[in-house]
Amino acid sequence: MAIKKLHPYHAFNPGADIWILPEKKTSLWACALDWHINFLISKIQSKKEKEIPLPIQNTLSFEEMEMDTHPQYVNDKVLLSTHEYLPNLATIILKDKPSIEKWTDSILILAQDLKSRSIRIFLPKSYREEDFLKSALTKIEDLDISYVEDSPTNT
Repeated sequence: MAIKKLHPYHAFNPGADIWILPEKKTSLWACALDWHINFLISKIQSKKEKEIPLPIQNTLSFEEMEMDTHPQYVNDKVLLSTHEYLPNLATIILKDKPSIEKWTDSILILAQDLKSRSIRIFLPKSYREEDFLKSALTKIEDLDISYVEDSPTNT
C-alpha cells in the first residue's frame, strides 16, 4: 500500500481510477469538480422529495398504504461515470460521517466492492490530514491512495 499526498495543483492529474469526494457543502474540491463534470453533482443533490397529489394521498390513506417519496439520492454515496470529463474512470460522492474513521471505513468498503487498485481522496474541510492518515494506515491494504487536502488554493 502506498499513500501519497498530492499538491493541489496536481489534484486533477491522471493517476487514480476512482476519485472520492465529500459533499459540496464540506468541500471546495467538490464545487470545483462540479464544473468539470457538467454539474452532475448539483443535479443529483438538487433532487427533492416527490409531492403526492391530494387525491392520491386520500386514496393511500383510505387503503392504509404508504408511498416512498424520497429521491434516489438517499444513500450515503453516489457513483458518477466521469471518464469523459476527468482523467479517471469514476467519481464517488460520499456523504459526511460522524468521524474520520467511519468515513475511511466507507472508502475501504467502496474500494473492495469496486475492485479498485488506486483511488484519489479529496479530504473534507472538517477532517484533519493527521487523523485521516492514522485511520487509513491501519485499515487500507493493497491499495494505492493519493489524497488532497481541502484548501483555498484549489479553485
